[in-house]
Amino acid sequence: MLKRNRRAVITVTAGILILIFVVCVLVHTVADRRALRLVSETLGIVDSFNLPDKDNGKDRDLILVNKDNPIPEDYKVHPVGIERGYSIDKRAREGLKDMLRDCREAGCEPVICSAYRSHEDQERLFEQETQGFIDQGLDEDEAREKASEATAIPGTSEHECGLAVDIIDASYQLLDKMQEETDTQKWLMTHCQDYGFILRYPNHKKAITGIIYEPWHYRYVGRDNAKAIMDSGLCLEEFLAAESE
Repeated sequence: MLKRNRRAVITVTAGILILIFVVCVLVHTVADRRALRLVSETLGIVDSFNLPDKDNGKDRDLILVNKDNPIPEDYKVHPVGIERGYSIDKRAREGLKDMLRDCREAGCEPVICSAYRSHEDQERLFEQETQGFIDQGLDEDEAREKASEATAIPGTSEHECGLAVDIIDASYQLLDKMQEETDTQKWLMTHCQDYGFILRYPNHKKAITGIIYEPWHYRYVGRDNAKAIMDSGLCLEEFLAAESE
């Protein structure tokens, strides 16, 4: 009986070791990410590997969200807390934490004023912005169009993707062009790409992005992508168009 139990333990152990080996091989060799995800989820270890964030060969960090490209229905956000009650998608968390830490160590005072928003939060914010323009005398259609230049239409906001964060300087907390003159923004605009972020809505790009200049809105795209985009001087729309040519 003892020998039989010992043999059973050895068999089970060997089976587990073989299974682990197969999974490790799949991590490095499988071409179909969906197959890898299926295996990983089945084993309950989907978060145990540092997998490239790609679907069908496309880099999900480069997802384009704007008026013409709403968030896909199957898009999944995995918000995690960062600070002051704000959250961001988990794949952007470490880069954001490091960026804020280093910015503060450089003597600046960055303050998050917005990050991940639920669809309901975005709807509420957009309606408030729209009502503000209605109160100024615009009709509803004009008010909504004007509002969309500063606050994304619900379903088209990068904040809903969990990849965007608004950062201001503690000494100047207005969301206007003067934000670019603060020490915090000067540092962030110079170094954000080192942490996987880009200044998403640069100056003089409104005709392309559809959004006014926002020297406080940073978008996570991954370090390699961020460096390429910031070095190019292009906005995300222009960069993706150039990449597809």
